Amino acid sequence: MADINSPKEFLTELLGITDQLEADRTALIECGERKKSLENAFASMKNSIEKEKNKTISDRRYDIETGFDKQLKAVNAELKSAGDKRQKALNEGMKAKTKEATKGVKQEADAFKNALKAYAGTNKLPAILKSRLYYRIFCPSIFGYLVYLAIFLLIMYISGSMTKAKALAGESTTVYFAIGLVAIVLLFAYIMIWSNTRVRYRDEIKNCLNIINSIKANEKKARNIEKTIKKAGDDSSYDLHEFDTELAGLNQKKAEIEAQKAGALNEFETVTKDRLMADIDENYKDRLAEKTAEINDAAAEHKAVSDRITAAESRINKEFVSYIGAKNLDRNKINMMLEMLENGTAASVSEAASKLDEQ
Repeated sequence: MADINSPKEFLTELLGITDQLEADRTALIECGERKKSLENAFASMKNSIEKEKNKTISDRRYDIETGFDKQLKAVNAELKSAGDKRQKALNEGMKAKTKEATKGVKQEADAFKNALKAYAGTNKLPAILKSRLYYRIFCPSIFGYLVYLAIFLLIMYISGSMTKAKALAGESTTVYFAIGLVAIVLLFAYIMIWSNTRVRYRDEIKNCLNIINSIKANEKKARNIEKTIKKAGDDSSYDLHEFDTELAGLNQKKAEIEAQKAGALNEFETVTKDRLMADIDENYKDRLAEKTAEINDAAAEHKAVSDRITAAESRINKEFVSYIGAKNLDRNKINMMLEMLENGTAASVSEAASKLDEQ
């Protein structure tokens, strides 16, 4: 307890308390900064540890998946190769079966083709009448003739309309006029060929058409037989057992690898991952403990300094403020009051404080 009856000692003690209080306030700031720096370093280390954990887990999982995926890729390549071989063998078997099944109708078709050539040669028909293309173009059904007419009329309509529109717009009409002209020329050529063959060789064309229809009928039969064989879906007669055995073995191998992959990933997620994270935690355990101890020490020091400041401020308010006033707690003013007491200008602390207030 400061003794007010000894003014010099009273002020000297106050001066020491204020000096220590100022030093403690500076120390408190430094302690706070040191504590914050240690906490930031600790948080940064924790963040680095989490990143290391995540990277390690991701890398190990990727290694597991990549290893099995490489095996699966190789098996899939073998499956594709075996499947291609089987399909090739199946195609060859179906081709041979189709050839055998269609042998009769194709022979009939060939016989009719030879008959067509013989008939054309015997009756000295022009070369154009020996071509099946001629009969497609110049011997259509009534509906076919109507389609030809509709196409011609549509072309002429478009040509005429566009030619008129271009002429009114003052633009060139050459292209559309030429289209219409070509259509007319083709129509004229069609009529000329039709009249010089259909009229002159009417009976011969009729007989050729009968032969061609027989050829078409046999070709259609052959196509239907081929479609039936392809759609049958029963490949047991093509001796594919060796390929099926190989494919079954490869599919089993693939299933085993997929099961191993799933098992490895499950073990990794349920067991290995926790062990890896525990190992990383163990590696950083001592350093984290050291950082924690440093933070605790800094916090304890900060609290100690803060408690000293609180105690000093409480003592000043309790023992000194009532005598000299809060505004005279400045170090310079305390020294001025000491000088007054030393040179006799003031006989007491209260008198010295009053003189300061008057200045």
